[in-house]
Amino acid sequence: MLAKTKRKVQPQFEGHRALIIKEEGTCVVEQVISFDSEILETSTAMLPRENELRLLDDNHGYVYHIYNLEKPARIEAENLKMLRRSSALKGIFDFDTGKKPFDIIGFMPWVIIVLLAIFK
Repeated sequence: MLAKTKRKVQPQFEGHRALIIKEEGTCVVEQVISFDSEILETSTAMLPRENELRLLDDNHGYVYHIYNLEKPARIEAENLKMLRRSSALKGIFDFDTGKKPFDIIGFMPWVIIVLLAIFK
């Protein structure tokens, strides 16, 4: 199973929960981290909004985004989350240093200083 992220829940999403119904007759309730018009993000998956059913919990005031996902769809949602995380990590460690070839013109002042020090 995918490890949960440590990303902080934004205040506007604190009252939102994702209820994912599994094939085995069990369900998982997860905190919603963020969502937009197309994607709902939880700590373990990124789910498409087109397949959701939204219900309001009158007792606690939560908005439940309900998904009835088969196993391949759940695995794909988890893989999408992992792909997003790995591409973000790649972006963090991808330093575009722009390595340049050896530039003799840039070292010319240093060469002149060294030659002056030697032949003084």
